[in-house]
Amino acid sequence: MPKPYREEFKTAAEFVGALVSAHGAPHRDPRLELSATATGQGEVFASEGGFLVPVDFAADLWNTVYDTGSILRLCSRQPVTTGNALSIPAIDESSRADGSRFGGAQMFWLDEGETPSATKPKFRSLTLKPKKLMGISYASGELFGDVPALTAWLERTFAQEAAFTIEDAIINGTGAGRPLGVLNADATIEVAKESGQSAATVVAENFESMMARLWGPSRRRAVWLVSNAIMLQAEPLSMSNGAPLVTYDAAGMPRIMGRPALNVEYTQPLGNVGDLILADFSQYLVSEIAPEFVSSIHIRFLFDEGCFRFRFRVDGQPAWSSPLTPKNSSTTESPFITLAARE
Repeated sequence: MPKPYREEFKTAAEFVGALVSAHGAPHRDPRLELSATATGQGEVFASEGGFLVPVDFAADLWNTVYDTGSILRLCSRQPVTTGNALSIPAIDESSRADGSRFGGAQMFWLDEGETPSATKPKFRSLTLKPKKLMGISYASGELFGDVPALTAWLERTFAQEAAFTIEDAIINGTGAGRPLGVLNADATIEVAKESGQSAATVVAENFESMMARLWGPSRRRAVWLVSNAIMLQAEPLSMSNGAPLVTYDAAGMPRIMGRPALNVEYTQPLGNVGDLILADFSQYLVSEIAPEFVSSIHIRFLFDEGCFRFRFRVDGQPAWSSPLTPKNSSTTESPFITLAARE
């Protein structure tokens, strides 16, 4: 049985170095045999095949994706360890009124001799089927000659691009061939604009109204997603109690109504639904299958270029199927809040 990867290649740069040295050489590093995968004719030659990065290195790359993203690290990660999908049982609850909590479970105060009615909770199933996300890059012979630069470039570029693409889907995804985004989820609440509010503006009342619809427990975890255009208008505003809407923590990071404000590119243009989002991403599920990183030397022989392929399989959706109605109120709440269009 082959030894674990870390006993064979101590660093990612060492692994890529072995790939580079195999380019056109009659003999290659025997450690590559542990991770060879045939392509084309099925013979493991540098001019025909590829080498599959062992599991430990692939996991390192995936962790880099999460460290790069500002939203991914806040989501609830659900690895898929067997098969191609993950089913998660969940409580089917849309109201906190008596008889509706936990989908129907209820307790009763009884006098002596009384018998309670039989009740039971209701469940639903959340199914996550990771979708394929792939990137391919060619590297020149000159870049192959600088192994540390090549390794760093591969990790940095594709980790950041994967993080961006996945996070964009977490916000804007349709659920068809990609994750279901917050803006298209049934659980997301759209808060109305203020009466007479001008187009392409935000006012303090918008933020207060959105916070008022946030599910109570999410107040400890929610973040605002904003653009530079939103922040420019928000910074001089004051709340109804006279306190500044935007403050800054000790590290100089902005907070709106006490919650962190993340400046991201995934929000919609100013004035459209989705230009301002308040979300608790602990209530968003992300499933993942261990990624693959495949290299193929001589894929573009005449151009003196090799090819690297990155493949991720990811899915995501809110854990909520609908907003929740509190026990003593008809105003629904959710971990995901957006602002209506101001056009």
